[in-house]
Amino acid sequence: MERSEQLTDSLYDFIYIDTHKSKILLAQIESNGIITQIKNRYEQQETSESKAVLNTVIGFEKNRDNSNTESTEQSFDTALSVHLRLLHKLSEQQRINKNINKSKVGDIILFTGLVEIFDISTIKQLITSGSLDRLKKDKHWKEIAGFIKVIPATVQFTFKDENENRAWMTLPDHNLLMPSSELLLKYGNGLEGVWSVIGILDSLPGEVNRGFVENRKYIADLGDISNHFKAMVGKHRENFGITPLMIFRQIG
Repeated sequence: MERSEQLTDSLYDFIYIDTHKSKILLAQIESNGIITQIKNRYEQQETSESKAVLNTVIGFEKNRDNSNTESTEQSFDTALSVHLRLLHKLSEQQRINKNINKSKVGDIILFTGLVEIFDISTIKQLITSGSLDRLKKDKHWKEIAGFIKVIPATVQFTFKDENENRAWMTLPDHNLLMPSSELLLKYGNGLEGVWSVIGILDSLPGEVNRGFVENRKYIADLGDISNHFKAMVGKHRENFGITPLMIFRQIG
């Protein structure tokens, strides 16, 4: 299995970060838990000497030391660097797999390529406004529109690498570092340039038959509907499925 080399020597532009899941993973790697704050304290001491002389019959000299201490304390919030710490640790421990075809479900994957965008929240708004009425002539439109109306308003990314492998994922809006509407306005249906995702491989290409409920006909029928639902507006059967931890491109 091909492992990644160090990934922390470059500057990255992040478009998506799952901070909560990153903390859960990092807490399992760090022996003392996650560092929430770093403090640096600096102290500087200045000393001056004064000398007093009294000329009398009995003379004496007196030395006096005057010391002043100045201290400075700096606090650093580590909340915005959790994903970088996780990236460093995963890379350092060679836990990141670069070859998705030789990986298994549960592996942490680095997948790089072009990105196609499907923003369900925007499509929902267009359906409600009637802007997509011209598509009603399509024989599948009624079914597709019905599915889209009931599914969560998420953004879907599909990555395609240089070997034509495709990886599909959903991106909860609260983990995006720009509004999903801005993605549509800026990029349309695809990001420009080459992007990378680090995430957990949780679905392989092909159909998986899980026949647990053959004796419960109605539940089994609902399961068939779920598979049909996935085929219509979810992961294509030939795609890998990834739960993304972070999506980024190299800059600088």
